[in-house]
Amino acid sequence: MKVTVKVHESTVNMVRPNQPAFVVLDSMPDQAFRARVERVALLPDTTSRFGNPNLKVYNTEIHIDDHLPDVKPGVSARAEIIITTIADALSVPIQAVTTLKGKQVCYRLEGGQPKPVPVEVGLFNTRFIQIVSGLNEGDRVLLSPPFDAEQRDLEGTVLTAEDRARVTATNAPPATTSRAGPIGAPDLAATRGPQSAGGPGGVAGSPTAGGFAPPPSPAIPRPAPLPSRTVPRPTLREPAAVAASAVVPALIARP
Repeated sequence: MKVTVKVHESTVNMVRPNQPAFVVLDSMPDQAFRARVERVALLPDTTSRFGNPNLKVYNTEIHIDDHLPDVKPGVSARAEIIITTIADALSVPIQAVTTLKGKQVCYRLEGGQPKPVPVEVGLFNTRFIQIVSGLNEGDRVLLSPPFDAEQRDLEGTVLTAEDRARVTATNAPPATTSRAGPIGAPDLAATRGPQSAGGPGGVAGSPTAGGFAPPPSPAIPRPAPLPSRTVPRPTLREPAAVAASAVVPALIARP
């Protein structure tokens, strides 16, 4: 019996025919069956790109060598392909390795406080990653980076007080502007005082000692009202009584 799995493009070059593998059926999760890689597709699977057009996976057929019990075709299973075997490898959970300022680090506890330690990583799978250098056996590391309250830029560098002030000034909303008068006249929003519309104290439409007086608007003539006309009220007449006579046919009996 064969199992078809999908291998991502980032690791498909490591998969070769006749590599050992283990297959675990969903119906029997406590038992692993020995298997081997039989074929790797040359082209990516097109049916897996509908949800994500950038996803490229390759169908890989794995032949199960062990005898299987009464298993129906089409059951669900997962496979683990063995790329290589590393002796005396130091590994940590894969989520313990993070990136800080472009370098891969692990947060190691020193005196009860987390401290970033640069590390060199090797091979990895979906659960663990190999640590080539940077950590020692028995070190306690955090599974996730600690919460950082300091403001940083896109590259992870801590912003100084000057940088934060510049960012705040750049992102500040624009100041509200007021309507200004002619050149040489004080700002209308900033000047408050008596205004003059002409005469000895000032000239209409020009700045005065007390402020700026706008020119008077021209008077708009109002339209003449329409002449009124009395509409006679119609008189209602009583309807005349109409006498209606009904002709009743007589039944003539013939002898």
